[in-house]
Amino acid sequence: PLTWCLNHYAHRHGLVQRDPAVFNGKYHIGQLVTCEDGSKGVVFDVYDGVKLVSVDERNCRTFESAKLWCENYGNGWRLPTIKELEVIFALKNYLNATLRDSGYTCFVVGYPNNVWRYISTPVVNNRYQYFNFCAPRDYYIGWKDYDDDDDMYARAVRDL
Repeated sequence: PLTWCLNHYAHRHGLVQRDPAVFNGKYHIGQLVTCEDGSKGVVFDVYDGVKLVSVDERNCRTFESAKLWCENYGNGWRLPTIKELEVIFALKNYLNATLRDSGYTCFVVGYPNNVWRYISTPVVNNRYQYFNFCAPRDYYIGWKDYDDDDDMYARAVRDL
């Protein structure tokens, strides 16, 4: 359930559990939001301010193409961090319900779809990190060479 996911997230990050469904009486986890520039996202975090994950995703062959796609998605959009992808992974079923009901592509987990996401950690020694949604309750964080041409996906995030 959503409450368990949020309690687990709050405990893991040293946060005090608050009302899991409402932030400031306006936004809740899983809410579809249209931004002022017309871009759309789903609320995935209300603890560190309100954060959205894009309703669209893109198959990006390189780190730079993923970064550029996220930045061009709309005002303030960027690649997600590891912490943000952990939250998205924990809440993927609730985010997917909104995405599915609204006609957008859901997050896919596990084989045969073993979908990877780019993240915005700094490039270190010509490498960057990726986050793999490898199983319904498990994920994997790994490193790729900066100039690798690989079949990976990107979703953008932004603060609201």
